[in-house]
Amino acid sequence: MDYHYAHKYLVGYSDVGRNDRMKLSRIIDLFQNIATWHSKSIGYGTYEMMSLKLGWLVLAWKIKILKYPQADENIEIRTWSKTPKGLHAFRDFEILNENGEPMVLATSSWILYDLEAKRPIRLLKDMIDGYGAIDRNALDEGLSKLKDEKIDGETLDIQITKRDIDTNNHVNNVKYIEWAIEAVPIEVVKGYTLKRIKVTFEKESRYGEVVSSAVAIDKMNDNTIKSYHVIRKNDGTE
Repeated sequence: MDYHYAHKYLVGYSDVGRNDRMKLSRIIDLFQNIATWHSKSIGYGTYEMMSLKLGWLVLAWKIKILKYPQADENIEIRTWSKTPKGLHAFRDFEILNENGEPMVLATSSWILYDLEAKRPIRLLKDMIDGYGAIDRNALDEGLSKLKDEKIDGETLDIQITKRDIDTNNHVNNVKYIEWAIEAVPIEVVKGYTLKRIKVTFEKESRYGEVVSSAVAIDKMNDNTIKSYHVIRKNDGTE
């Protein structure tokens, strides 16, 4: 078997947005869920992690969308752990339609975090043994550092509320992606379809803070666009 854990899912109405396409935030929610269920299967589910005062922090996502799942469609989400390097854990994902054809491919990196000491720690040995490692790549290209870009286009101010906070007591990574998309002008959203996304997370945000989501958009020669995003705190840190 070339994956560690799988989950079948019937796409619901609340999963999709305009044009009957699954929202990107819901795709990543499903990835987070299946990663958590895989962890639970080896004894490190949400309850166990909270009891140990440990949490997983996502450092980066890279996602390629071949075809968006639609409402009432049966899909299967698969995930597998890869060989860790230093403090970094790696996990890939794929979403398949009911014919087994790929729809969404993704890779990600994570760190295990001590919530009391507020620092990353090495993976526990029984975690590494429990997860195992399948070094199959969902994407041809792996994760890479994003280039620094000057981003001074459309800006949206956001007040962080209670609904943005997860069990690690900070803003869940999906929220940053929602904020980034929210800053994109509506005519761009209506005129183009998101196919690829790369995200890196530098700092955490917490309840009560105010952040701004900025976007810059470049039109390419092949009638596509690239958008560049940054989330900034009030003190200017990104």
